[in-house]
Amino acid sequence: MPPGFRVSYRIDETKNRLLVTVRGAYEGAALIDALIDVYGQIDQPWSYDRVMDMRAADGFTTLPDLMRAAQALAEMAGSPPPPRKRLALISKDPLDKPRLAGIGDIFAKDYIQTFESLDEALTWLDTNPPEPV
Repeated sequence: MPPGFRVSYRIDETKNRLLVTVRGAYEGAALIDALIDVYGQIDQPWSYDRVMDMRAADGFTTLPDLMRAAQALAEMAGSPPPPRKRLALISKDPLDKPRLAGIGDIFAKDYIQTFESLDEALTWLDTNPPEPV
C-alpha cells in the first residue's frame, strides 16, 4: 500500500449511513482490498446508504477491481439479495461520472450518483428516498 494512503469510516446510525473517506495516492487493487477490509469490520455494511468521499484521494480503479468489490459485497450480503441502497460518490475526477454510467450494472443493488461536494451528496440522500424494492 502506498505511504499516506488510508481509508477511514464512520457510521451515522440515525440516518443509516456509512461514510467512507479515502485519502492519499492509491492503486486500485489496494483500494478495493482496504474497502473489503472495512466492510468486513461492519455488521451488515450492505444495509447502509453509503457516502464515498474520494476528494483527497489520487488513483485509478480498474473494471476488474470494481467487479471484485461488487462480488465481495454481494457475497457478504448473501442470498436472497438485500434491498437496493444508495451510494453517493464524492469525487473531483471529472471522469468518474461517465465511468460510473458505464459500469452501473455491476453494482445492480445500488443506486449510484456522483457529486463534487459532501453537501450535495447529503442533500441527495436526504431529499431522494430510495426506490421501493
